[in-house]
Amino acid sequence: MGTLLKFAWRELLRAKGRFALIALILTLQAAALGGGYVAQESLYSTRDAWAEKLRLADLEVQFTPASDTEMPSLDVVRRVPGVSAVNRRFIATGYIERVSKTGEGAPLPVVIQYLEPAAHPTVNDIELTSGSWLEKGKPEHAIVDRSFAEAQALQAGDEIVVNPHRFSSRFTVGGTGLSAEYLVPTANPSLLVPHKGSLGIIYASRESLDRTFPEVLYNSVVVTFDKGADKQKTMDAVLASLDGLEIERVVTKDQTFGYRFLDVILSGSRSVTPIIALIVALMASIVAVISMHRLVAERRKEIGAFLAQGWSPGQLSALFFGLGFVPGLAGAILGVPAAMGFASKVAKTSSVISGFPSPIMSWDVTYLALGAGSAIAVGLASAIAPAIGVLRIAPAHALRGSGEIAFDGMPAFLEKLLSGNIATRYAVRNVFRRVRLSAATATLVALAVALPSALLTTIASWDTWATTEAGKLHWDAITAFKVPLAEEQVKEMMEDSGVSSFRGYLQSYAPVRRENGSIQEMRIRGLPKQDEMVTHGLFVGAPFSSETAAEAYLNSAFAGANPPHIGERIAIVRKGVVHELVVVGLTRDAALSTIVVPRATAQRIFGMEGKISGAYVKFGQVPTGPKKAPEGPAIKRGENAEVVETLDLGEAANVPAPTVAPRPTDPKVALLADESITSVEVRTEYASKTLAYLSSFNVIVVPFIGLSGVLAFFFLVSVLGFLLLERETEYATLRSLGYGGGEIARIVLTEVGLLAMAGLVLSLGAWVVTAYALRMPMASTWFAVPLDFRPHDFMVASVPTLVFLVFAALPGIRALLSMDLSSVLRGRAIG
Repeated sequence: MGTLLKFAWRELLRAKGRFALIALILTLQAAALGGGYVAQESLYSTRDAWAEKLRLADLEVQFTPASDTEMPSLDVVRRVPGVSAVNRRFIATGYIERVSKTGEGAPLPVVIQYLEPAAHPTVNDIELTSGSWLEKGKPEHAIVDRSFAEAQALQAGDEIVVNPHRFSSRFTVGGTGLSAEYLVPTANPSLLVPHKGSLGIIYASRESLDRTFPEVLYNSVVVTFDKGADKQKTMDAVLASLDGLEIERVVTKDQTFGYRFLDVILSGSRSVTPIIALIVALMASIVAVISMHRLVAERRKEIGAFLAQGWSPGQLSALFFGLGFVPGLAGAILGVPAAMGFASKVAKTSSVISGFPSPIMSWDVTYLALGAGSAIAVGLASAIAPAIGVLRIAPAHALRGSGEIAFDGMPAFLEKLLSGNIATRYAVRNVFRRVRLSAATATLVALAVALPSALLTTIASWDTWATTEAGKLHWDAITAFKVPLAEEQVKEMMEDSGVSSFRGYLQSYAPVRRENGSIQEMRIRGLPKQDEMVTHGLFVGAPFSSETAAEAYLNSAFAGANPPHIGERIAIVRKGVVHELVVVGLTRDAALSTIVVPRATAQRIFGMEGKISGAYVKFGQVPTGPKKAPEGPAIKRGENAEVVETLDLGEAANVPAPTVAPRPTDPKVALLADESITSVEVRTEYASKTLAYLSSFNVIVVPFIGLSGVLAFFFLVSVLGFLLLERETEYATLRSLGYGGGEIARIVLTEVGLLAMAGLVLSLGAWVVTAYALRMPMASTWFAVPLDFRPHDFMVASVPTLVFLVFAALPGIRALLSMDLSSVLRGRAIG
């Protein structure tokens, strides 16, 4: 055995460059697999760490504003079994104006949380990242969310004016903070698209609110549960303890945008990681198998000598498994730190794109071991074919050097076509001389191009989907009202704000019981039955049969293990009354937990006949001067369809009459200037932000393009070295016949060019297959979008690979031109 070990050690040293190359490839494979999973786990860990540290609420109950004397005592809630802590607060919404490039104010929605200045809240705390906490006696002092401050370049001492065109509120930035409630910022939490900088979060002192209203008001209670508590029973008991309030919405922790975003987004990308690692492993396996096969071919006589001396084929096969294990082990050892570096880079990049805080890395040994183990497995697998070949070698044939590749000629049409050019004919002959090896080389080129091309296609497809969906929308903006209004009241308000036409909708939240018995708080949106301005996005099913039909559309996206189906019977529970509906259609979009019903049906369910809580609008004229605001109903419990903001800061009677600012010329600003409107979402702004978010993922894809190019270079250096150097006697003969360096280089580059062309042809099919393979897990977790195969994406991925292919041929050309002709020609003749 010592002799075999010496032979193995000698071969490792002699071919150290080749084995180092295999180890490097396996290192990259381990980094892609283990690092991808670690990055995803780190994002989960970051979310959970902040949620625990800042005591993120397990339950939030939103209700119509109530004074402290009208609310049940919080001690009653604290005594509920399973409740750990409880806090109450008041939340309002508004907008500020950002200065755009044109110098005009661009409205930005903001959420204001009014907190007790004396101490940090016991639930949904805020981590102060700079500045100082709220102070008694300083009602104007406020803390802004760190992502809001970064996006708007806010600094300590800056003034923020909320609702500048109506009863404005002024705050001075005293610090920045981080909240687990807003880890991922978005202006529209109903859609699964984070918009970095699209929502301003302000934490203000209650003193600024209490000086405005004669009563101490609240509209939100947040609760944390004891560990191990029965969540459903505890939630039911908490809601029962708040029975005196008109509850509008119940939100659990896993329904908040930050939690839902990570759960849904990472569940799709988590299933993509193995596919990427599998493609890299396939490329690594091809190179490793070729390298091991090359070793067997080069040492065929030595292997025959060992067999003749009595060594068994099994012992020699074990030797080759050992040679495969060495680069696998090296790849595993180096793959662990490489995976850690790759994971850190991916996690940080993903955080920057989505506005997530800096990741807290979770170095899960399981995933690192998975990456390392895959490197060892591929290294051992690469030795299977050579080991089997050794088992079949006869000593006499091996010692005579038999088993060489015999060339039977090219196809007749190629022989005739290339008869006039000896150099080109020889290059083409080399491609056909070892068909399997040439096919393996072309496959490597195809895979190196297909992976980044497919990743770019995935992003392009989502980009095209977003653009197409935006093009289907026939409205310019969506508005939400403070309280539901009659359409007659809305008409004059819209005309004053530059709106040419509008279609009202009614929206609220309620528990929905699915056919399988599961219950979930969902958004119920009542829309007109059929209207050219408002499309339902129906992709399967039938339109509503009437305006009052007990029918619904469910969103099939992000449905997980409980997808909806046509004919499913669901029940909406509102104030103890069960309203049964049948699903007649399915939508497929980025909306979360949304049910669409006929508008009249929604009005009946929520007891708001003739009322709308918002409108789809089309801009068509310049806003006119202010007129008398529509007289909405007095704010009473139960009349607010969607509790986001139920009271405005200027509603108190003791507020002095404000100075009337000039009427805005921008329709969005004009709408927001109206006291009855709480939010305006412009279609073009949302579409552009969505596209910007999707295109930002190119930051993640670009490294894969570079990685594929580098892998292609290393792969082809190894394979081309095998292709060229095994025919060094033939090239030595050509040189001795007078062929110069330029002609030799042309022969080699012609052969490389033919392999590249074959690889590009194969890569077209591999591109399509890989793109569909990447889409499959995302489609099952999210929803399917049509693939958009763009020639530009293919060129971006293929050009670097082809350039590296040319450079990969240079070491082989240099070796052929610098070899000692006499020593090579003495070794053997042309075969």
